[in-house]
This record gives sequence, C-alpha cells and structure tokens, in this order.
Amino acid sequence: MIHTRPEGELTLPASLAPAGERSWWWVELGLPIPYLLISIRQTTEQGEFETTLLTSRVDDLLHIASNEAPSLRIRQVQLLSPHYMNGTEDYQFAAVLQIWRCDDGREDVVFVLLDGSRQNYFTSSEPPEMDELSLAYSRNKAD
Repeated sequence: MIHTRPEGELTLPASLAPAGERSWWWVELGLPIPYLLISIRQTTEQGEFETTLLTSRVDDLLHIASNEAPSLRIRQVQLLSPHYMNGTEDYQFAAVLQIWRCDDGREDVVFVLLDGSRQNYFTSSEPPEMDELSLAYSRNKAD
C-alpha cells in the first residue's frame, strides 16, 4: 500500500502527462510489507523504452509476465523487503530469481533471491512447507 499527499505532487504539463497521469516527488510506504520493483523494457519502432513499476502484489508481476513478448519483457524484478524479512533494521533491495507461493489462496510467499538466499512473507498462522508452494515466477536466465 502506497500513500500520497497533495504536497508531494509534481504538476506536469498535459503534454508530459498523457491520459490523466499524475506524478509525485515522493510516496509513503503505508504498510511494512514486501514490495516489488519491476523493470520493463519495451521495443517499438521509435526505439527502446524502459519503465519501472512499484507494486505490493505478486499478481501484478504475474499479469505482466503472462503478457511478455519480444517487444515487451521484464528486465528485472527486485524485492524491497521490510526489516522483519531481511534481518536488518530497514528496508533492503535484492534482485529476485524466483517467487514461490501457495495455490490455496493464502498470501504466503517465498522469494528466492539472485544470491540464492530466501526471504519469506507468511501471513497465515501456520507457515507452509515448501512442498505446499508452487513456482509462480522465475527470472529468465538470459537476463
């Protein structure tokens, strides 16, 4: 969950803010939960463009991944994990290799990071075993 406030808004000319898009100098992370920073590369006749999305929902990443094509692909996914997941006192970024989650609707997720370490985000009272999880996302080895 991300919060914004009017004093953080950056007013842009309509020509730079298509389709009613709005911009902010800053946003506030409203809950101490994991966030995903998804870098997407798009190739068009005009050239290559990159955009980066911030979301707290694995489903958003999966939706983007299911629509990948040669002209639109995920370049990188980074986990912005809160202190209780990463063992420090602050949020930390780490590149994601895989995401595993429950198929039964629970929000339980295991993030396998590029360095091979794991960070767990379990919301249910009884954490799942790895055999209860399914691979939801895997980084392309060519990246």
